[in-house]
Amino acid sequence: MGRLAASLLLLLLLAGCGPNPGQLQLCQRLAAAFAGESHVLLGAEALAEKDPALLIRYEAGAAQRWHVCRFAGSGFGQGRLVLESVETDRDGPLSAVQLTVLRVWLELPEGARGRAPGAWPEGLAGDLLYLLQTLINALAVCCLYGLLALGYSLVYGIVERINLAFGQIAMVAAFAALLATLALLGDRGEGWRTGGAFVGLLVVLLAAGGSGALFAWAGERVLLKPLREGSAQMMLIATIGIAICLSEGVRLLQGAGENWLAPALPQRLRLLWVGAVEIGVSLGQVVVLGLTLGASALLFLALRRSRLGLQLRATADDRRAAALMGVDPDRVVGAAFALGGLFAGLGGLVLTLYYGGVGFNSGALIGFKALAAAIVGGIGSLSGALLGALLIGLLETFWSAYLSLAYKDIAVFGLLTLVLVFRPDGLLGRPRHPSERI
Repeated sequence: MGRLAASLLLLLLLAGCGPNPGQLQLCQRLAAAFAGESHVLLGAEALAEKDPALLIRYEAGAAQRWHVCRFAGSGFGQGRLVLESVETDRDGPLSAVQLTVLRVWLELPEGARGRAPGAWPEGLAGDLLYLLQTLINALAVCCLYGLLALGYSLVYGIVERINLAFGQIAMVAAFAALLATLALLGDRGEGWRTGGAFVGLLVVLLAAGGSGALFAWAGERVLLKPLREGSAQMMLIATIGIAICLSEGVRLLQGAGENWLAPALPQRLRLLWVGAVEIGVSLGQVVVLGLTLGASALLFLALRRSRLGLQLRATADDRRAAALMGVDPDRVVGAAFALGGLFAGLGGLVLTLYYGGVGFNSGALIGFKALAAAIVGGIGSLSGALLGALLIGLLETFWSAYLSLAYKDIAVFGLLTLVLVFRPDGLLGRPRHPSERI
């Protein structure tokens, strides 16, 4: 754990070395505004000034040119991407009107990050408020990865195989939730505001969870059951085939475009306010968090108190001994896949109702990140799956908020690499013999 923590600290330190990646990318884009697309970047350097500033050198035609960008903050400060002034080699400092035009050209919302200029407190107070709001914003993505990671761990705990189709099963469940929502509440979600929220949410929940469980169970019965006693690679390849079939099937039936839905329960609950700035959580975030915690609690309770839970734990410990005690391993494996698909379906519900957009390829990257969360926490451990999802979700959200968005996915899979190097069995996973590892 010490080596892993040291590696993570080194990764963050390296991310902070040199020019801020977000500032560098923003300033380099200005070369196209000044010289057109036919320019060649020559280099960039940070200037030793009171405020953070970057000097960009580039070649346009036969001339070498430069411009300087100055920002309102540096490091992890909440003003690090606020472009305060620009100076060029030909025109000198740009006027306020020219700077506003540049901000619009760069597609910067309101000249900063979606906040009204001057409304956000300066200094430590503003940084702490921004940190708190970022932490709240991370809840939904942590829940999304947690639901899918539970599905991965449930299946792996029983058959010690990874079902790579769970991301696409979540996508199919997201479409089921989308169609149910359109049928019950309309394409703009008027039903959420006219008293049909509870009944509508219950029906959509059943549609998403039921479709996820059905597709996962059917895939195991039809395709994976004959391969259960084979090598791990055989089942991995088969699950990749299932994922491709589901993705292409949805593309042929629903089209290749994104399908968007008005976010459900967008009402915002105010938790803290300082001047004109409000720190709050949306009602949708509360529902997503409650759904994840409730489903996880019911799963842990069922595994410890119900007959099926006892059979699942016995089969996970020793399948042959469980069979000698009267447990039907084949039925238990099918139930494990259905439960895993149920949680993947709940993830699809979050994808549709909270994020609002779903397409035929929506589940691929989400599924891989949820698998990374399950591996980081310890594949096969349910508590490890939730811990891994928490770490991956926080890392992704805070990286997007404070560092360059372009490297967000690299950071997530970089964390996975570090864990596999220093803790091959995950943070809470049980040690296994090297020959058992996939």
